[in-house]
Amino acid sequence: MNRKEIFTHYTNLIEKMMRENEFWKIYFQDPFCIVNDTEIPWYKVRCGAYRGCLIDDDYPYVVKWQLTGEGDECEKEEYIYNRACEVGLEKYFTEAIFLGTYETSVFTFSSMDYSETAVNEKFPNDVELAAILHTMVSFGYEQGTHLIRIRLWAYPKAESAKTKIASNHIATCDDARHSPLGLNLEVGRAWIDEIGLNEYHRLSEFLADYEVDDLHSGNIAMMNGHLVIIDYAGVC
Repeated sequence: MNRKEIFTHYTNLIEKMMRENEFWKIYFQDPFCIVNDTEIPWYKVRCGAYRGCLIDDDYPYVVKWQLTGEGDECEKEEYIYNRACEVGLEKYFTEAIFLGTYETSVFTFSSMDYSETAVNEKFPNDVELAAILHTMVSFGYEQGTHLIRIRLWAYPKAESAKTKIASNHIATCDDARHSPLGLNLEVGRAWIDEIGLNEYHRLSEFLADYEVDDLHSGNIAMMNGHLVIIDYAGVC
C-alpha cells in the first residue's frame, strides 16, 4: 500500500470530476449528504449520515471524507483498528488509512449560496444543475475563488457479503444474541459460523468496549473470502 499513490490517484479523480461537472466544485467546498447515490461510468459517490465515499471500480481502495459539521468517524476507525492490531483482531476490520489533506482553489459559486437555491441535497442532472445555476445568477449571486480543503482516508475495497449473510447457518439465534454483531441475528450467525463462538465472543467484547453498535448487513462485507467490518465508527 502506497499512501502517496492512492492520494494522487483519488485527488486526480476529484479534479476530473470538478472539471466535468460544476456541481462538484460547489459540493467539495462544504461536503453535504447527497440523498441519491451517484453513479457515473468511471466512479461512484456514496453518502452515509456522516461521511462521503468515492469509489473507482477499477481501483483496490476507496476514499472517504467527513461531511461538513459532522464528527470524526474516520479518525475513530483508525484508532479502533490500531487497538484491534494490539489484540490480534485486525483481520476482522478494513484498515482506515489517513492519506492527507487535499487543498485547491476553484472559481465557481459559493456552496452557501448554492444551498439557498437547491431544493434537494442531491446530485443534479445537467438540466437541474443548469436551472439552479441560472437561479443563482438571477438572485444576484456571483462566482468567485473558493477554497476546497478535505481530509481523505483510504480503505481497502471489499465485496458484498449479502449472499453469505442470507445463507443457511449452523449457529442458532440464541448464540448470536447479546452482541453488537447480533443486532441483526443473521449477521451474528454468519460470523459465528465463520470464526466460532469463542472468537465471536472475543470480537463482540472488543466492539462493545469501543461502542461499535451499527453493524447491520450493509456495514459487513467480504475480503479475501472472509467477513470483515467496513464501517465501525459506531454511529447508529
